[in-house]
Amino acid sequence: MALLLAAPVSPEDEPRRPAAGPPPKVSYRHHLATTTGVLPLHGARLTADPAGHELLVVADGVIRVFNRAGMETYAFGDDAETGRIFSVAPIPDGGYAGLVADEGRLGLKLLDFRGEFVSSVEVSGLPQDLSESFRPGAVDAAGDHLYLSDLANMLVVVLERDGRYVKHHDLASLLGVAGKRSDVGGVRSLRVTPKGEILFTVPSLFKAYSLSPDGQVRGFGQRGNGPGKFNVVAGIARDDEGRYYVSDMLKCAVLVFDAEMRFLVEFGYRGVRPENMVAPVDVVALDGLVYVSQYAQRGVNVFEVKTRSLE
Repeated sequence: MALLLAAPVSPEDEPRRPAAGPPPKVSYRHHLATTTGVLPLHGARLTADPAGHELLVVADGVIRVFNRAGMETYAFGDDAETGRIFSVAPIPDGGYAGLVADEGRLGLKLLDFRGEFVSSVEVSGLPQDLSESFRPGAVDAAGDHLYLSDLANMLVVVLERDGRYVKHHDLASLLGVAGKRSDVGGVRSLRVTPKGEILFTVPSLFKAYSLSPDGQVRGFGQRGNGPGKFNVVAGIARDDEGRYYVSDMLKCAVLVFDAEMRFLVEFGYRGVRPENMVAPVDVVALDGLVYVSQYAQRGVNVFEVKTRSLE
């Protein structure tokens, strides 16, 4: 089956254009915590549930659910029936899809709103060449579709809710680096928005990308130490205002770009104060808040983002 490809993205950096308006105001609010104190999580995976206005934090096979106030309201996972959950995605009409380790192999399962097992999903219809090489490591959901991603091989498979193959995206081909796939080193982070936009970062190219539902790829970012430039890109997210957030593990900061991918501001920076970061690896934007997961048991920082008015 032929791949759905858009025009390759040039690896050359485009001239930076000024942002259309003032940068948003970003302020530190708190760390995610329980009644016993700050959660010392290490490199947790973050997932937003826009319908439920909740944040899901995946770490050590357990999914913790937090409300907007930063309180943990529920936790599930790592039980005998479900298995150890590596990745989870809220399904728009309720419940979750989970990528689960069960009896030594990864499988796709549907869970109810409490995280309890509902059914297994058998993936069917994969092209033969894809089925031999595809190794999913994360699951996302948008509309009626599930998205399985193989970050190392730069592949994304789109499925119906019942597991039937719809199409797939070869991100290396889309970026014009298919012949250098092993040298590129894969995708670091990938996220699917509720509208089906696929966001991903490639550290070796010093870029972040957006793949639209109609197959158009846009890339942004350039290598460097100055404001708006990337060192080691990691997580990526987009908020309701259209802004993009990209975490940089070496800078220990999050860079913010507008809807046209023009640099606005960066925040975080290295240090030991609560608002500082250590190797921020994942980022999620939800209801005016930005959540940033870190390494070194630094847990998850929560920042509030407000749009500044033009003066």
